[in-house]
Amino acid sequence: MLNVLNNFSHTYDLLMADVDYQKLYDVIKPYLKKENTICDAGCGTGHFLLFLVKKGYDITGVDIDTEMLKLAYDKLVEHECYAPLYEHDIRKPFKNEFDVIISVFDVIHYFKGLKAVFKNMYQALSTQGLFIFDVFKEDAMTCYHGYVEEQTYPISYQWQITLQNHIC
Repeated sequence: MLNVLNNFSHTYDLLMADVDYQKLYDVIKPYLKKENTICDAGCGTGHFLLFLVKKGYDITGVDIDTEMLKLAYDKLVEHECYAPLYEHDIRKPFKNEFDVIISVFDVIHYFKGLKAVFKNMYQALSTQGLFIFDVFKEDAMTCYHGYVEEQTYPISYQWQITLQNHIC
């Protein structure tokens, strides 16, 4: 078994490997055009980025984590694909403009005080640009209270959600 406990980016990459990217793509495909310039803001280790590159989209990957970007780069090279990758904190303004910015897999949930993030996304969009992101509904944590998930391969972990002191 691979020892990845000391490297979050490798652990994250393993956990994201079995996501159904086709299912996500089916949801957002109506909003994408091949001629769009697209940014995967919070691309992580590049699984969804690579998926979109293989579908023929012009996409740029942005993430704050250098190690995750290295894994994304390796993934692109391994599949003989290309996409520009940039280390960038999305709480800071973007230098480029995009037709579509995609920020999925809980990227928005990592930030406290989203005003700057949303402002930067808005300013980085072209006229008629589109920002696609995911968020939890207010009652999501109530729905997940008591949820337990355990796996032993490719890494061993237990994910447990317990709601305490919930205020709506």
